[in-house]
Amino acid sequence: MARNTRRKSSKEKRTYSLAERIGNELELPAEGLPGNAQIELCGNKKAIVSGCRGVLEYDERTICVSAGKLAVRFSGSNMCVSFFRDGEAVICGEIVSVDFTS
Repeated sequence: MARNTRRKSSKEKRTYSLAERIGNELELPAEGLPGNAQIELCGNKKAIVSGCRGVLEYDERTICVSAGKLAVRFSGSNMCVSFFRDGEAVICGEIVSVDFTS
């Protein structure tokens, strides 16, 4: 029997995590995979964060949450977390900026 001796290119050598492989098989968008947060802004008054792992910082002007592989900081005035359960957080207030750090 002949053996396949073809070498893999550098692109073929990349290994995928279990979540990436499952997501690819199910044809899910990358943002819906575990470890990736999804953020929905409703104007500048409310932000819904799915994939939230916890609150890192909280005061009247700043709320920082752990969201997947990122820390997301919401800055503004009258900031509050109005809902936090099952990996989802709702942040309300006058949102002026959103910053991401890894």
